[in-house]
Amino acid sequence: MKNIFRTISMSAAVILMLQGCKSEKIEYVTTDGLSGDAVGYLSMAAFDLRVADYAEEITSSSVDPVSVTRAGKDFNSTTEASGDYVIRIRNIKTSEEQKMTYAEFKQAGDKQIPLTPGTYVVSAESSDYEGYMSDAGLAGWESPVYYGEVTATILSRKETEVSGIVCRLANVKATVSVTPDLAGLFMSDSECETQGAQKLSVTLSAGDNSLQYGRTEMDAVKAGYFKVQDKPVTLDVVLRGHYNKAAADAEPEYIDVNWKTSLPDCKAGQWRKISIGVTGAAEGDVKFEVTVENWTYDEVVDVDVTKLYAFAEETIEDVDISDEDSPVLTLADGDISKGCTLHSGMYDDVLKKWKENLRFILTPAAGAAVRSVSVEIGSDNADFLAAVDALGVRKRTVQVYPDNSTLSSCLLVSDNAGVLTFALNDSGMTQLFQYKGKHSLKVTAEDDMRRTSYTCLEITCMEGEVSLSGPEILWTSSDGSIDYDFDKEYVIDENLQVAIKVSSESRFTEFDVVIDSDILTGEVLGAVGLSDNLDLINPGTAESMLNQLGFPTGTDVTSRQEVSFDISGFLTMIEGLAQGGGTYCNFRLVVSDGNGTTEKTIQLKVRQAE
Repeated sequence: MKNIFRTISMSAAVILMLQGCKSEKIEYVTTDGLSGDAVGYLSMAAFDLRVADYAEEITSSSVDPVSVTRAGKDFNSTTEASGDYVIRIRNIKTSEEQKMTYAEFKQAGDKQIPLTPGTYVVSAESSDYEGYMSDAGLAGWESPVYYGEVTATILSRKETEVSGIVCRLANVKATVSVTPDLAGLFMSDSECETQGAQKLSVTLSAGDNSLQYGRTEMDAVKAGYFKVQDKPVTLDVVLRGHYNKAAADAEPEYIDVNWKTSLPDCKAGQWRKISIGVTGAAEGDVKFEVTVENWTYDEVVDVDVTKLYAFAEETIEDVDISDEDSPVLTLADGDISKGCTLHSGMYDDVLKKWKENLRFILTPAAGAAVRSVSVEIGSDNADFLAAVDALGVRKRTVQVYPDNSTLSSCLLVSDNAGVLTFALNDSGMTQLFQYKGKHSLKVTAEDDMRRTSYTCLEITCMEGEVSLSGPEILWTSSDGSIDYDFDKEYVIDENLQVAIKVSSESRFTEFDVVIDSDILTGEVLGAVGLSDNLDLINPGTAESMLNQLGFPTGTDVTSRQEVSFDISGFLTMIEGLAQGGGTYCNFRLVVSDGNGTTEKTIQLKVRQAE
């Protein structure tokens, strides 16, 4: 699918940036040499800087690490930040920045800050955040950092209020535990020292940076922290040690093991709590999964010892639990929790249109604006997943707001005072319906206060077919009274006319005119800046000449679902050029949209002298 994107207008973008900011008109005096018309004010009189409580580390080593939970279940529980937190006010366009500590801010008498009109990021961070992020290392012990930001738009002669920021954990916290049953199967540290054997340890790595958790670190629930920069990180997990593979009633038989797995998509603000263990069972086919597998060590079982383990991981950040007051996604014509079904009865075979198109509505909380929306796609149809992979997106996750370029030919996005509507057009409905089975969508929406919602939806495409067709191409006379047949060849005379109308159910993704002629040769076309393969969507330097000849180009093609052009006046020129030799001129139209490609050829010949 090519990029044909319905952009949000500038006025709507301004409205979005102003969401959540309180504004009122007041009279200002000139400040720092600037006139009142050239100044706006950022009001921080009620500003409160908070730190999310749930990110605090657990230090108690007397609690079983497997059952440790976050202290306080309230996701929004916070405490006031310390005075050494750093506050920054940065102009997005110019990068000019004001900086102060939270203590300095609280001591300042005037909390009304004059600023040049524009859009600003007001951020806060723990005192060690800047140094931590600029350091090359990606991993460290007991090194949490915190960050938060809001966006404010300053308007001339108006006051914009920012009432507070909540700083959340800005790196990944990771703790590791090994259950007593599994730990008992490894040689003790003291014996390993005596025999020079590998002690039990779990190593977490992010790139070339790693932390090793031995029994001491695991018993103390010691926390490691991993840096997150532009994108989530993958933590590689390696368990090593001298492992007893013998049955419980047999003499120990130790072997060195090196068990590996990885935890992808680790994000800032998460506490990755990794537990490695086993439980007793009578099965020997133990697989490597993110659950505790059943196996036995009180019977002799013939299994591959490298599979006798399992990793269980708990994400304390409640990744799939939506924040309070986060954006709410609903299905326009149904209950989103029950999913939806597409069937052939929803398609009108006569009109070649869908009677019902899927529409989703995303509503932010009062005073907030949607910041980003992405969709993670799953399916039981391998062909559908292959089509998703062909889009070139990571982990089958597609961004649909604010940038919808990947799906722009089939998904339309509209904004109504901050409420977003996502609608599959007819092309999108038809493309989705051809992949039968159950498709899952996980929609992640974040607002400008960094509150995130997670909505899961299942779409079932039932058996049945609808007709798939690319654009429709018609050739008529200029007034539409005569229909011409593309399968026939027509003689150029004073009565022949070429008026073309091309229509699409979605948007045009390709529109080429290929010339095959002994009249309009490469030499003739080159003399006027043209070639025998004309791209009307991306015409380049040929655009001006194409427009003069009557062909539409660029956005006159891509922004419409119907394109008409009349090149009847071009015929006289062709007939004149034929006097120098040549008998025919064919124009092959190659037009594509989200449903397919249509090719039609205008076949013309010149009159022969009698």
